[in-house]
Amino acid sequence: MWTEFLRRWVNLAFWWLPQPQEKQHSESATQAPQENRQQRETAEPQPASEEMPPKPAAAEPVRESAPTPETAAEDLTVIKGIGPATQKTLQELGITTIAGLAGSDVAELTEKLKTYQPTVTEARVKRWVDAAKDMA
Repeated sequence: MWTEFLRRWVNLAFWWLPQPQEKQHSESATQAPQENRQQRETAEPQPASEEMPPKPAAAEPVRESAPTPETAAEDLTVIKGIGPATQKTLQELGITTIAGLAGSDVAELTEKLKTYQPTVTEARVKRWVDAAKDMA
């Protein structure tokens, strides 16, 4: 009695761990598979076309093309400090490429960005422009 209680308590305490499949010792559990087996044996076999639908042909895996230099230049988030929101703001201002960011004036860009992001500083924008010049 205590071993059964302890086993159930441990199972309850560790419910989140995968449990090994235990054999059930009741007669009803062993009778059900035998009944299913007998039903399968007595059932008439169906033609192969009705048993399983034909398998679809194996599709080619979709391969993504390697980024070209043109598409890689479009992603401004590769520059440290520029996230998706800042990239969207820069694109609204007309800066869509790293080369465009590298050729922009730091003071002018800072003033334009302050309308969208009041906390942006000229030093931060200078780091972005310098990083863009290194990449371009």
